[in-house]
Amino acid sequence: MLSARENITDDASGILVEGVLESMAEYFSAELSQKIHRGIEINAQKCLSNGSNPGLGFKVDKDRRFYVDEDEAKIVREIFERYASGETKAEIVKDLKRRKVKTSLGNDFTYNSLSCMLSNKRYIGVYMYKGQETPGGMPRILDDDLFYKVQDILDKNK
Repeated sequence: MLSARENITDDASGILVEGVLESMAEYFSAELSQKIHRGIEINAQKCLSNGSNPGLGFKVDKDRRFYVDEDEAKIVREIFERYASGETKAEIVKDLKRRKVKTSLGNDFTYNSLSCMLSNKRYIGVYMYKGQETPGGMPRILDDDLFYKVQDILDKNK
């Protein structure tokens, strides 16, 4: 390894200096990683966004708090109501593609993206982080009755 900043000699002391510098760099990298993970954990405890996609119907404000985007929330409610009333996932996806309705990532809906959406507890106000659920940690788009009716239908159709 050559460094333009450090004047490391090729003798025994140079080997020692190089080892110390490499160890310091590794230490600072590990310390930074710990700080970042601690910050993410603190954000999660406060039910704040950690930078991932908030999902269709949600946006994140400058303080990293989630809020409901009413235009997108209408689409979410429509999808859940249609599935609860007996429409199939394939019928819903076909119609959403025809109408050019996109996912929160800007992609066309697929069977899988719709399945993930229909089973996401975020829509009833549950904040999820590393398998930990925090009820009331998100703003609510759906009522429990509609969400759990959809869950029953999903379970029956497995």
